[in-house]
Amino acid sequence: MFLSVIGGFLVILGVWALIRTIRFDRRAVRTQGMVVSRVPVTRQYGEDSRVEYDVHIQYTDTAGRVHRITSSEDRPFVAVVEVLYDPDNPSDGHLAGGVRAGVWVVGTGLALIVGGFLV
Repeated sequence: MFLSVIGGFLVILGVWALIRTIRFDRRAVRTQGMVVSRVPVTRQYGEDSRVEYDVHIQYTDTAGRVHRITSSEDRPFVAVVEVLYDPDNPSDGHLAGGVRAGVWVVGTGLALIVGGFLV
């Protein structure tokens, strides 16, 4: 039963995150960004570690100001990416596309709910 309660909380949290993402995507301005660097970063996963890359992306807003964001979502061999940014706060940019975190949270929550009833 405890797993189901945690799962329910995660579902609510994930739905909230998805709603925020959808609202952002609807008002965001789309532009092209240029990958300006890929920086190797060693990340720890339990006892294992592996080298991944943070990607630095530069884009220009409609006023001509240049902004830079960093993403851990590495897209190898891609020089140009689509960026979404908040027109009221152009430095708040995000990579377009990809699986949203809210989807993973909802999925994990649903799995815990089902698992809680099976245990």
